[in-house]
Amino acid sequence: MTFTKTSQKFGQWADSRANTVFGLGFSSEQQLTKFAEKFQEVKEAARLARDRSQEKMETSSNHSQESGRETPCSTRTSSVNGTDEDKISHGIPVDAQLKMENDKLKIALAQSTSNVKKWETELQALRESNARLTTALQESAASIEHWKKQFSISKDENDQLQSKIEELEEQCNEIDKERDRNAQLSRRLQDLETELQDKELELEDLRKQGEIIPQLMTECETVSQKLQVG
Repeated sequence: MTFTKTSQKFGQWADSRANTVFGLGFSSEQQLTKFAEKFQEVKEAARLARDRSQEKMETSSNHSQESGRETPCSTRTSSVNGTDEDKISHGIPVDAQLKMENDKLKIALAQSTSNVKKWETELQALRESNARLTTALQESAASIEHWKKQFSISKDENDQLQSKIEELEEQCNEIDKERDRNAQLSRRLQDLETELQDKELELEDLRKQGEIIPQLMTECETVSQKLQVG
């Protein structure tokens, strides 16, 4: 069995004999490192146990070959002494220690599997949230484009209205100029009317004078005739 760190929080537990690979997830890189170290310790302990077992088998084989030089009593004593040495050196039998370590690994595996499921759920929630955010972003982008178009249309309308206002202001200026010209013409007309009235008075005086002239001529003729008679 091997354990390989694939990222800061994930690793793979591969069992070549069972042809299986487990993906393990951890809440932190520290937990992953601790698990990898413990996995290596258990793997090394299992290797040492296999080596000791093989050595014991070889030692037993050698002892059986030396049956002529040892008594059953000494053999039993050696066996007992060997058991005591194992107990003194290890305190706990290798099988029990391996079982404890395997149980710990199983617990760690179950916890990691639970963490993976939890993270898969969180990942799915994040994906859904990202999908909603992406949809909202797309809607916002579409809304922004819509308002950009509306702003462009409003700007064009505003420019047109501004041009129309400038035209109207120009027309108002022309109207003011026309009003000034009309005022000048009105004053000129009043002056002409006054002048015309004066002329009419002069003409009336001339008419009156024209009526007096025939009378004067008649009187002059009468006086002239009287002078001739006298």
